[in-house]
Formats: sequence, C-alpha cells, structure tokens
Amino acid sequence: GLFYKTSETVLNQALMGFVLAGLLFTALLYGVLTRLVSQPVGELSRFVSGLDLSARDLPRVNWENSDETGRLAAAINRMLDTLEAAQDRERKERERLQKSEERFRAFFENMVNGAALHEMIFDASGEPKDYRFLEVNDAFERLTGLRRDVVVGKTILEVHPNLDPFWIRFYGDVVRTGKPAETVREDPVLGRHYEVRAFSPETGQFVALFTDVTERVLQEKQRNLLLTLTDRLNRAHSRDDILDALHGCFREAFGACVAEFYIEGTNMALIRGKDNAAGGSLGALAERIFNARQQHVFEDSLPGGRKGASAAYLCSGLTPKQAFGLGARDLSKWNDWGRNLFLTSCGMAETTLARVLSEERLRRRLELEALSTAASIRYMHGDPEEIREQISAVIEDIGRYCEAERLTLLLGIEPRSGRVSEVFRWASNAGEYAAGHTDKPNLRELPWLFGQLALGEVVLLDGLDSLPLTAVEERSMLKAQGWYSRSVRVIPLMSGPDVGGVLILVGAVSSRGSWLREDIPQLRIIGDLTMMAWQRARNAQALQKRIHMLTAPDFGETEYPLELLFSPDDLQELQDAFARIHGVFSVMLDREGNAFTRPAMASEAAALDPNACVKQLRRLIILEAGRSGGAAKSQFRLSRSLNGLFWLSPINAGDHLLGFWVIGFPESQVDYRVIPDGAAGSDWLAVEVSSESHQQICRLMNLLSDRLSSLAMQNIRQAYLITQVSESEYLQRRLFHSVEQAGEGMLFCDEKGTVLYANTAARRMFNNLFTDIEEEKFHPKLLPDAHVRCPVAPEQWFTERRIVKGELDFAGEDGHRRYVTFSLSPVSTGTGKHYDWMVVCQDISHLKRLEDQLIQSRKMEAIGNLASGVAHDFNNLLQVISGYAEILATELPERSENRSLAQEIAEAAHRATSLTRQLLTFSRQQPMQARPLDINQAVTQLLKMLKRVLGEHIALEFDAGENLPQVMADPSHMDQVLINLCVNARDAMPEGGRLRIKTELVEFRQEYRTTHLETLPRGRYVSISVSDTGMGIPPDVLPRIFEPFFTTKELGCGTGLGLATVYGIVSRHQGAVDVLSTPGQGTTMRIYLPALEEQHPEEAAEAVKKLESELELQLRGKRVLLAEDEASVRGMTSRFLRSAGVHVVDAEDGEKALERFHESPESFDALILDVIMPGRNGRDVYNVVRETRPEIPVIFCTGYSIDMVNQETVSRDRSSRLLHKPYGAADLLRMLADLLNGGTSRT
Repeated sequence: GLFYKTSETVLNQALMGFVLAGLLFTALLYGVLTRLVSQPVGELSRFVSGLDLSARDLPRVNWENSDETGRLAAAINRMLDTLEAAQDRERKERERLQKSEERFRAFFENMVNGAALHEMIFDASGEPKDYRFLEVNDAFERLTGLRRDVVVGKTILEVHPNLDPFWIRFYGDVVRTGKPAETVREDPVLGRHYEVRAFSPETGQFVALFTDVTERVLQEKQRNLLLTLTDRLNRAHSRDDILDALHGCFREAFGACVAEFYIEGTNMALIRGKDNAAGGSLGALAERIFNARQQHVFEDSLPGGRKGASAAYLCSGLTPKQAFGLGARDLSKWNDWGRNLFLTSCGMAETTLARVLSEERLRRRLELEALSTAASIRYMHGDPEEIREQISAVIEDIGRYCEAERLTLLLGIEPRSGRVSEVFRWASNAGEYAAGHTDKPNLRELPWLFGQLALGEVVLLDGLDSLPLTAVEERSMLKAQGWYSRSVRVIPLMSGPDVGGVLILVGAVSSRGSWLREDIPQLRIIGDLTMMAWQRARNAQALQKRIHMLTAPDFGETEYPLELLFSPDDLQELQDAFARIHGVFSVMLDREGNAFTRPAMASEAAALDPNACVKQLRRLIILEAGRSGGAAKSQFRLSRSLNGLFWLSPINAGDHLLGFWVIGFPESQVDYRVIPDGAAGSDWLAVEVSSESHQQICRLMNLLSDRLSSLAMQNIRQAYLITQVSESEYLQRRLFHSVEQAGEGMLFCDEKGTVLYANTAARRMFNNLFTDIEEEKFHPKLLPDAHVRCPVAPEQWFTERRIVKGELDFAGEDGHRRYVTFSLSPVSTGTGKHYDWMVVCQDISHLKRLEDQLIQSRKMEAIGNLASGVAHDFNNLLQVISGYAEILATELPERSENRSLAQEIAEAAHRATSLTRQLLTFSRQQPMQARPLDINQAVTQLLKMLKRVLGEHIALEFDAGENLPQVMADPSHMDQVLINLCVNARDAMPEGGRLRIKTELVEFRQEYRTTHLETLPRGRYVSISVSDTGMGIPPDVLPRIFEPFFTTKELGCGTGLGLATVYGIVSRHQGAVDVLSTPGQGTTMRIYLPALEEQHPEEAAEAVKKLESELELQLRGKRVLLAEDEASVRGMTSRFLRSAGVHVVDAEDGEKALERFHESPESFDALILDVIMPGRNGRDVYNVVRETRPEIPVIFCTGYSIDMVNQETVSRDRSSRLLHKPYGAADLLRMLADLLNGGTSRT
C-alpha cells in the first residue's frame, strides 16, 4: 500500500510541472505574437506548429535578426530549453520510481505476514456493510488458502457469506476514524487464529496486515486450561470431582462433549455432559482399552458411527483398571493440539485419582477405626442387660458404612455341631435389624464354607461363578437367597482355635471385586470386640441369674440346683477327662437322678450301655433319697441288669444334697463281695470292692467330689456376699448421684480442711477451682478478690469440732461478683478422735442482684418523684411563656420582625417542653402522647445532642431515607429510644468507631417474625436502624438483652434498663425490634414502626384552615368556667378562649370556682379546672359540680404526668379530658370543641 501511495504522488508532481511549463510557453508565445502582429511571423508559426514536444531532443529557432521577431525566437528557444530540462528530470524520476516500485513489489510479495488492500463499502446511512479486495500478497494466499485471482475485485461477503460481522465493524472503524487498530481473533470459517493490524492509507481504503498465531493462541489456551484444571484437581476429593474438572476442561477446549469414567469388570460409569449433542456411552471404547492393554485410543467418530471424535485413556498402576473417556462433536479441534491436551489432562487426572483413592482408603480406615473405638466404648460402658441393643446399633453402623444391602452376625457357634446360639440381622431397605432371630443356621450344612472359616480364611463370593464346583450346598444357598450376582463377604471371628462367630455382608452387585477388601482387617477387629462383649455379657447375665436365684428369699434351703452353682461345660470337661484317664464310665446326676452332663464312656467300659445306666441310676437315687433323706454318703452298688458295679459319690452343700458323680466298671473287671444289708432293691445290691486299684480310683473320685462340694458351698456364700456388696454399691451410687446432682455445692474435706471431693455445683460455683483436686484446702485465699463475713476466722475453721456458718463473695469467671453462704459441719469417721468435714455452700448471687435492683428501683422512684415535681412547676412557667408568645405572634403584623421574635420564643418554649417530657419519661411518669411524626426530622433535631453524648472518638452518620411517611409516635419517647440505642452503641466502642443511623421504608407482604420472636402484621413500616462497629453481642447473651435490670457492664456502669425501656416504648407504639449482631464485628438494632397513610402538604394545610374556621363557629357564644391558681396562666388561657368568641368566667382557686358556678349553674357550657389548687383541687370541684350538672364537660389541666386525677378514670369518662401543660391555643380549643360536640376523640 505504501508503494502505491508513494509512486502515485511522484507521478502527479511531474505531470503538474509539465503542464505548467506548456501553459507558460503558450502564454508567452501568445503575448509575443500579439505584440508583433504587424510583422511577419509565418516562419515562426510554422516552426512552432511543427514542434514535437514528446521528442527527446527538441529543435531550436534559428533567427539571426535582433528585431522583435529575433527576441521572440530567443524566448522560444529558452522555453524549449526549460521544457527539455523538465522532460529530462521527468525521465529520471520515472526511472527511479520504476526501480522503487520493483523493490516495493518484491517486498510486498515476499512478506511473511499476509497483506491485503481493501476498499470499504458503506450503506446509505454511512454504516460499513462490506469491503472489496483490491490487492493481496503471496503470504495472504498461503495463510488463508484463498487465491489472488479468486478474491481480487470481489467483496468479502461474496467470498465468505457467513463472515463474522465483527470484521466489517472493526475495519469500518479504522476507515472512518483514520486510526490504526489491531486485534487477535479466530476465524471460524477458516478455523485459524489471526493477529490483525489495520490502517487507512487514504479515504475509503484500508490495509490489513495479519499473521497466523494459531499455534501461539492454542498453546496459551492449553496453558490456561491446564492451570485451571490443576486448581480444580487440587481441590478434588472424589471421582466425581475429578470427572467434573475434566469435563469442564474438555468443554472449554472442544465445545459440546461428554466425559466418562469406567472401572474394569463393573457396570459403574460416571458420565458428565450426557444430555448434550455429543452424548453417548463410551463403554465399548473403555472395554476395548481394558482388553487391548493400550495406554490410550483415539477414534475419528463417536459411538454408533456418528460424526465427531472419541478417545479413551487407561490409568496405570490401579487395580482394578480404570479409564477416562472423551467424546466430542467438533472435529476441527481434534488435531495434534487436541490430542495432546487430552493426554496431558488425563495424566494429571490419573495422578489426582491416585491421591483421591489413597485419601479415600485413609479416610475409610480412620472411619472404621472410629467405628471400632465407638464400639469399644459402647461395649465398655454399656449395661450387659442392653448388650443386644448395643450390638444391633454397631452392626447397623457397619452396614451403613459399608453400603451393604444386608448384614448378618452369627455368635456362639458350636465348633463340633456348627449350631449358632444367637443371630443379629440388619437390612438397608428396612433400615432396621432383627436380633435373636429364630432362624439359626447350622454352618455344618455348608461344609465347604465351614471348612474355609475353620481355617480363619475370609470368604469373598462374587456370585455363583466364584464358588468351586464342589460347593454344592453353598450354590444352593445362594440360589435360594436370590444372590446370583450379589457380592458376599464372610468374615470369621475366631475364639481361640475355633470359629466363635461369623460376620456376613451382602453387597449390591458382585462386580465390585474390591468391595470391602481393604476394610476386612478392621471389620474383623470390630467383630471380635462384638463377640467378646457378647460372651462377657452372656456370662455376666448367667452369673447374675445364678446369684439371684441362690439369694432369692422364696428359694428353698434344700433346693440348690447344680446349674446355679457350676458351669455344665466345666463339669463335662472334668468328667470326660476322669473317665478317659481311668478307663471308666462316668456321669454326673442331679439330686433327682437327672443327667447333668453327657455320659462319658472309656473303651475299657464299653460293655456298659450309657443310656440304660443313666436310667437305672435315676431309679436308684430316688430309692436312696426316700431311705436316707438329707445328705448322702459314698457307696458301691451292683446292678444285676446292667452287669456293672457303680461308685456313687455325692456332691453336697453343707447338709444339702446337690447331686452325684457316678463312675462304673464292668462286673467282670472288679473283685467284690455282696453286703447283705446294703441292698437298695431287687436289682441293686450293696457290695464291697477288694481290688486296691479300684479303691484308689474311688478315693480319688471322693476327693474330687468333696472339692466340688466345697466349691458349691463357697459359691453359695459368695453369692450372698456379692448380693450384699451390690446392694451397698447401689446405695453408694444413689448417694453419690444425689450429691453430684444437688443444687447446693457440697465439699468433703479431711480434718485439716483439704478438699477430698467436690460435687458439680461446687466446682461450678468456685470457678472450677476444685475440678482437679491437688491438696487444695477450702480457704478464701484461693478465690480471686474474696471477702469473708464469718464470726470465726478462716484459719480457725477446721481446728475445733463445731458448726461454722458464714458468707463470702469473690470475682466469678463471668466477670460478676459471686455471693455464697457456707456451712462447715464435722463428720465422725468412726475411728475415735478423727473426724472429717462436710462443707455445704449455696449461691445467693441472684438474691443479691434482686436486692440491688430493689435499691436501684427505690432510687429511681425517688428521682422520679423529684423529677415530676420539678416538671410541674416548670410546665406552669412554660405555659405562660409559650402562651403569651403565641398570642403576641398572632397580634403582630405578619411581616413584623417582632412577630418572628415572638415565634422564636414560642419555639424555644416548645423545646423546653420536650425536655420536661424527657425528664418525666426518665422517671416513668410520662404517658404517651402520640401524634403524626416525621422520623427524619426527629433524628435531625437530635443529632446535635447525640454528637455531644457520643464524644469525638465516634463518627456519627445519618442516612435519611427519602419520601418517608409519618408515624404515629410520641416525639419525646422516640428521642429516648434513639438516645438509649446510641449510648449502648457508644459503650460497645470504647476505642472509638463508627455509628450509623439509617431510616427507610420497608413493606412486609406477609407476617414478619423478628429475632426475638415478635410478629408484625403485613404492611408498611418505617425502619430506624442504629449500627455500630463495636464488639458485638455474644450469642448466649442476645436472648436476654431486653430483660429489665440485665446488664453485662461493670457494677455502677449500667442499670440494665436502657434496652428494656426501648423495648417497652416500641411495643407501646405497635412496633418491634430486630437485633443483628456478630461478635467482633458490630451490632445493628432495627426498629419497625407502622407507617401512616400519606397526606399531601396542600391537603394538610387546607384541613387545618377548615378546622380553625369550624372551631370558631362551634365555640362562639359558649360560656366556660375557668379555675387556675396561677394568675399568669389564668390570664393567658382566658385570652385563648376569648379569641375564639368564648365567654370566660375565671376563678383563682376551687372555692371561688364553686361560688361562680352556684351563682348560675345552668349557664355554663363547660369547665376548665387546674388539678392542683389551694383549698379544693380540680377533682373536688368537679365532684361537687356533678351533683348539679352530672354531664357537664370538663377539661383538667395539669403540669404533672399523673396527678390526683387518674388518667385511666378520665379516659373512661366521656365528658372529661386531661390536658397537659404547657398547651397551645389550638390544643385547648380543639379539645373543648370536641367535648361540647360529644365526640369520641381522645386527643
């Protein structure tokens, strides 16, 4: 573009020079010829006409004469010299331009950057709509793929109809403004990124220089995507988080896409972006990469042959194998850059997945350890009577943690028979367990499974295919349960070398091959703890049952069953060992002859029939019991029917027979003789054995029987002892719990006063001083800032045996003083002179606070009475000042300076009235006088005083809401509310801060509940909020802030009445208070007051004028009796009434008022009486008048808040009103008119 611009300029300059020279030559020639018209010029004319100005060498005129024609010829020759010189310069310039053009053309064509000259096309409104290609270079063709012969002369929309409108606007701005511009942007048509610089060489044209920066942009984009992906992966804590991060990266890079995650051998798939245009399962691609053992797979199509691209990435080093998948619709991005981004992203996700899986394993291990610890604590501290509930709760925790569908716990498995003592079940679908289920399986019926469990092996079953072919019964069981594809984990719980229990977990699907594999060691620990707790509780319950039966008061003295004194398993083991060692038949029978143990038969005694022996022995024992009664003796007996000799050794408990231990020998093996007097029946004969070996066996058996008898007696005595100890412990526990939960503090001290024990109340009462008792004595010096009031000095408290009583106070942990009464009583230890001490303490701090509150209340009452009296006298003065100032202002000309001064006096009196009302409000004696109030104006008037109250260290701001409606409120009460809130905020910012008052209009479209559970009806409210930047209110204090006398300030720094007063005032105005506080950040107190309906100022002014005229018409000609002891007030009130046309009869006290009334009782229309007057007061005058005129209207005037006229009584009397001083003429006249009309207005 620059080349064309430069060459064109030079050529134009040359042509202009040539034309100027020709014109000059013609002008000169014309002038000369004109001057010499009389001379012959034919030859010169012919010469000029024959000149060839384009010739390289121009001829000259040969004229030798020096006349005018000669001078003309010389001029022509000079002109020809000049023209020839100009032509020569032009030729040289053209040659230079031609060389320059060739150089610029070579530069233009060999540029690395693409370049194109365009002409901008505008529409009728001057907006760019298209542009035309004028010239392009070779780089343009190479970078865009568009040939010069195709684009030159055509517009861009002809070449690319779908061109992004941005380019036309971008180039249009360059042409219109003449300012160069640059940008980097993607061309979606070409699929490339270009960095474009454009400038306008002349009006209507622009040159675009561009470079393909696709690689740079893609690298930068990839870097940004990977940085974002890294950040999201660093915050990932699950597979879902990882897949979300990958999907976000892929979506940003490839547009609409689907990202998936698969685990080999499972149907578990996490999918993101399934509903978009590129959706579709990549499961087949994942299965392919699992089988092909490839690291990654790329495909140029989507599943089902749809247009797009897909890929899968196999995570290495993980078992089972896991893979990520990607499906994208936009093939333009599926180049080397896109594939590299996919591999890099998946590599990062693979690293994160390894971390997440490691964290998950650690988390599961920690959670299982926590479950194990919780189970251990539950079993350790739990009641054995509740062991089943505890076990059921534990297995439910395990089932939910393992996400199992079912969980079964088998306990008390008999190693030989495979029988189960107790079963616990839990199912996720019902969310509950079944304990002690009647369906107790026999594991011997599952031989392959029982064999594996007996070896201590954990059995992992994942459907029928995981079972060996020999496990026929197990296959049938899985089919019967419907667990064809279920994942079952069977964990043995070992009790010594045998299986004592089994924990069975059933998962949702069998495909989760690694399900619970890493959790099994910890699950075995929990199972072992459970089994041991169950066994311990079972033994404890059995022992308790035996002790209870042995010590029951209704249990017979001779009825001590063997099962209550011995464990059948222990006696069975002893009996079996004896029979095996000595080669005899052996059995233990109870006192009624029933078998207590299973008969044991050695091979040497195989000739005896065990069942027949037990049956015949029972008959023998019944016969012997009938003969002897009581305890039995050892004896030999011969049974003819059994062909055997039997030695019966009794087991006794003192004089009580418990049972027999019987051993037997085949008759053929024993030398004996029959004793005639020992026969117990026709089948049994008493015999005497002569063989020494058999006698030794019998003596040994007698020793063992005697030992069992001693153990039985010992067990009985121990049962009684345990019962007594248990009862004692039970009483001690009850006593301990009673003392520990007592409301009074109790401390137990030794004889020197060292605290041995302190109950909960005492520890809490004394600032946790005695929580960890380390030789601490009960002494006031241990307490912070303690003061004692006791007749005995603390050093003498524990020196004599006497009761010591006193009171002490000290600084509590909460910052408040704590008051405690105490009593020290000596307690005998039963060891002679030694004795301990019992200290009983009672916290009386609340009583002290109530006492202080009572004193403070009485002080407030006294101050209130004083304030009320001062306000009364002050109101009388203000009544005179304001009244006469009002009269003066009305009688002076409207524009008079003195009238404005009188109005200022009246305004000052009104402000003084506000002060007296605040004083009365402080003394709680000011009734509410609500009127329409502008809140913004009220706050503005109070700001000056608030700044003085707050101090310079607090910045005060006021954010006034616009167009706020008025509220019906008492101005003095609102002032007090704001002052109290601001003072509280100031105290919360001792180091200074910012206090902000804000007003606004809010509207609740439904009932609104405040933070203190107040309910406001829906409607419009004016909100006044006071916000500070102080320390905030602690959450435990927040619910109590509106309680009277509650304060967190130091003693003497607060009464606890400020916020209580605010709450009361706002509630009386039908409003509510909201409190928003954050400890350490500040507090906002927000007050809501009902908004009044808006009234325009013009309407209000018109209403006032109308009211004044109506009042004058209503009162004119009325006759009123006025009684007022203050002359100035009486005169002022008379002028108010007379100005409205009222005839006034006045009196200076009550007696004179009655005289005036009795002179003409029927002539008065109303009474105006001061309440407090010498002699008879206003109420007395009214009572007398009512005897004659019971319905006469009366207005009571008072400077007090509550006087001898009860306000509630006045409010119920329709013919009386109460008017507070100072009052204005309008207030008095309006009230009088309302009374005379019998109205119901109470203003």
